[in-house]
Amino acid sequence: MTTICYEIVTYRTKDADQADTARDDARALLASQPGFIAWTPFKGVDDANARADLVAWTDHQSARVAAQMVGNAVEFADFRGSVVTVASMAHYIAPPLDPQPVVAGSGIELGRFRLKS
Repeated sequence: MTTICYEIVTYRTKDADQADTARDDARALLASQPGFIAWTPFKGVDDANARADLVAWTDHQSARVAAQMVGNAVEFADFRGSVVTVASMAHYIAPPLDPQPVVAGSGIELGRFRLKS
C-alpha cells in the first residue's frame, strides 16, 4: 500500500482575482494527472494576496512529477505568473495511525454487532 503524499505550498500573488482564476485553471489541469486526489486552496484572512495550497497525491512520485510539470510546463505559465514569491513548498506524509480500540463513552459506542432475527 502506498502512503498518501501531501504537498503544502505557501505563496503570495500579485493580483488576488487574477490569481484565483489562474489557480482554478491549474487545479483543473492537475485533476487529470495520475495520482491526483484533491487540491484544497486557502486564501489569506488578513492579506488578500496570501495563498496556501494543500494537494493530496496517492504517492510521492506522482507529487514530484506534478511539481515538475507545474514548474516547467507551458500550460501552467499563467499560474506561475500570478505568484510573486513562494514562501514554502514541500511534500509530507502522515505517520501511520494505531488502530483505535472499541470503546464506549460520551453517548457514542463504536463496535461490531449483529442484529438478532
